[in-house]
Amino acid sequence: MIRRIECGMRLLAAYTHKGIAMAGRRCVAAMALALFAACRTSAYVPSVMLGSQRIRTQGDRQQSNTRLMGRATPGRRTIIPPLRMSEGNPATSSEVDFVVVGSGLGGLSAGALLSKYGYDVTVCESHYHAGGCAHGFEIKDKNSDDIFKFDAGPSLWAGMSEPSTNPLRQVMDAVGAEVEWKKYDGWGVYFPDGYFRFNVGPSDQAGGFEDVIRKFGGPGGSLQEWKKLQEIIKPLILACTTFPPMALRADLGVLKTLSKYLPTFLSFGPAAATINGPFSAVMKQAGIKEGTFLWRWLDYLSFALSGLLADGTICAAVSYTLGDLHRKGSLLDYPVGGSGAVCEALVGAMERHGGKLLLRTPVEEILIKDGRAAGVITKGGNTILARKGVISNVPVWSLPKLLPDEYTTFSFGGLWQENYNTKLLKEELKKTPQTESFMHLHLGTCLASISPVLRARKLTAVWKESTGRI
Repeated sequence: MIRRIECGMRLLAAYTHKGIAMAGRRCVAAMALALFAACRTSAYVPSVMLGSQRIRTQGDRQQSNTRLMGRATPGRRTIIPPLRMSEGNPATSSEVDFVVVGSGLGGLSAGALLSKYGYDVTVCESHYHAGGCAHGFEIKDKNSDDIFKFDAGPSLWAGMSEPSTNPLRQVMDAVGAEVEWKKYDGWGVYFPDGYFRFNVGPSDQAGGFEDVIRKFGGPGGSLQEWKKLQEIIKPLILACTTFPPMALRADLGVLKTLSKYLPTFLSFGPAAATINGPFSAVMKQAGIKEGTFLWRWLDYLSFALSGLLADGTICAAVSYTLGDLHRKGSLLDYPVGGSGAVCEALVGAMERHGGKLLLRTPVEEILIKDGRAAGVITKGGNTILARKGVISNVPVWSLPKLLPDEYTTFSFGGLWQENYNTKLLKEELKKTPQTESFMHLHLGTCLASISPVLRARKLTAVWKESTGRI
């Protein structure tokens, strides 16, 4: 089961293909990983505050494509706070090209890519390890020296064991982050209707998803609607995979990187427009009725990807997921060492290219100067200035706490000053709906002294006792 609780970017590889928004010119920055970043309707898409763009004002209105919005208050001045002292130690100041706040998969990918392409990057993480929600943890047995290792990251990974269109895999290939992967071919799910397992790959193969539909489907959610859905999403899947997410960027260089893909993409016509709409519209087009098993299954997949149901999840994400699950030769992957191994590989790649990761370094404030993000102040009182920009990989509900209440812009050589507040922006960020939570049960059993055969039997017995199923 995909565990999608408060995850930051941890489902990036687990079919989510969420965006890594980065700022800057000449780099793969702002790729937003984004064919599917648009699908990220919930809270953890990295936000970018461009460091090279100033805000233009007209009267008390603000015209800009940045996210810093507010209302002018003439005659008042907002000053960046001075360095502060912390725990008796003098505060320090440093300067880099980019500061990344948060080391989830999105933040680490941004940091690794930027450092790969020659930018000076510092990633600030409040926790004592990197990875956000995509990490592992250890617990020592109270009655022995045994240590149990658990994986808190995504349960479902795909397109990671070999080069693919998975954006995270493309990032790891680009920066040289290597992880060992194991493959498997089936997925077991406990659903309100009952337990089922299906083999990934073509849905009409033996043990494929069509067997599940035969068991749980019904009028408005039968094989007929399923097959019609597959026909509808065929051009959508092709449109989604026409160009690699690594070809996307935020500046005019996109004309070069996308030039060879653009004619094909435009040839899809209406399909190209449909992929930006909600997936529920495609479900209705296929004749799938609300409340049926098939509708609820597709709702679940949508929720696993974005934290929202099908009516709130972009069509591109779910279409790509279904296409990847049911393509010929499809397999699921799992990283040896769990999600933590993926994060460690990204950190290693970033540091090899000169990037820096600061653990136990919570950011207290994002500095705004002349209408742009100019750096951060850490909880310890240290200031890290950003020549080009600040990238936020923190939960959207935490971002308002990091923004100043007011900021100032200057024009005409500093002769004209405008002050803005961020109240409206903060209110909008707080309105972002939160996903419903899950409860996770982590079970550890000591098997070190048991033979492999008895070990398998013991695990089977424990599982059957816990769930009533094998």
